[in-house]
Amino acid sequence: METKPLITKIMTLLIIGILYRFLLSLRYSITFKNPDLLASGKPTLFLSNHLALVDPQILVSHMYRYRPVAPVITDEYTKIPGLRWFFKRIHAIPVSNLENGSRDTEVMNKIKKRVINNLNKGINILLYPSGRLSDSGSESIGNKRSAYEIVCSLSPEVRIVGVRISGLWGSRFSKARTGKTPSLLNAYSRSFLFALSHLFFFMPHRNVLVELNDITDDAKKYCSDNRQELNRYLENYFNNKS
Repeated sequence: METKPLITKIMTLLIIGILYRFLLSLRYSITFKNPDLLASGKPTLFLSNHLALVDPQILVSHMYRYRPVAPVITDEYTKIPGLRWFFKRIHAIPVSNLENGSRDTEVMNKIKKRVINNLNKGINILLYPSGRLSDSGSESIGNKRSAYEIVCSLSPEVRIVGVRISGLWGSRFSKARTGKTPSLLNAYSRSFLFALSHLFFFMPHRNVLVELNDITDDAKKYCSDNRQELNRYLENYFNNKS
């Protein structure tokens, strides 16, 4: 890739990130605990709980202040024209099987290969082990395979950081109000009307805490046992249980 197009791409993504962080700040008061884990030069696999559709937006926009990050996302979002352009440029990895718990080995191998390739290029990965939004505000991974397959295949220099988000359960981007995954476009429309009614700059703030912890040693230790043990460990971590 030529230097000039690469610089243009980087600057474009940085500007988008700055603008989007500003928009998020109008509604959310976001605090990061241990933010130094975002700045380290090591390739990093971020494993996060998933309370609302807005939490990957919060994470990606803030992570891009430090280093590129490629989220593993549901492929339906890549079919939205504007988002498709954006996801392509941040090397997002679309998946179609995590929500339904598919056991298609070939699909899982393709996802794992793309994740490993991105990490080898120095692009961090954001992965949701549950593969879906929380139904209750707590994280349930069950027998899902993605985290186990990927963690067990990581090279020794890759770090694993657990991301525990709180404060988003109950928002219109979560399942709290209807028990169903909200429509992204509908949630955005309602958020816009809510912001408009408060003249944008006078919206009440929702406090969001993003806690980061280096869980490399523990995750790899449980990976040497079996999938259920790793998933149970991650569930306990996300749900803040010892």
